[in-house]
Amino acid sequence: MALQNKIKELEIFIISEIDIFTKMLQEADKETYTKDPILKRAIDKSLNDIILATVDLTANFLRIKKRVVPGTYKEIMLSAYEFAGDLATKMALLTRCRNETIHGYLKLNWENVKTVKNSKDDILAYVNMVKELARDGKK
Repeated sequence: MALQNKIKELEIFIISEIDIFTKMLQEADKETYTKDPILKRAIDKSLNDIILATVDLTANFLRIKKRVVPGTYKEIMLSAYEFAGDLATKMALLTRCRNETIHGYLKLNWENVKTVKNSKDDILAYVNMVKELARDGKK
């Protein structure tokens, strides 16, 4: 039951963080993002938190399913393909956005921010699917 509770906590966190991320981006464009270090840091942190929480959600789901949890973020996400199909692949691709943004490849950051913003519906669908699969014990 502890893993189920963790999945619920992560679901709530991800939904909340996506709302925060989306609100910040309503006021931001590439120019303000690159010129305002406080805004940039906040957006980058939010992007990081969304992706890492999604990875944690997946790792906990894999444990519920008694699967091995791989060592990299991308591999963790791809390990959910058996259950989540193409959504798992889409989520795995977002780990690159997180890595590039957090490690400061500046010319790629805004593109990564837009990619994650445009993936909002996929992220939410993935989170919901994992929550349902974990709760129902489906394969």
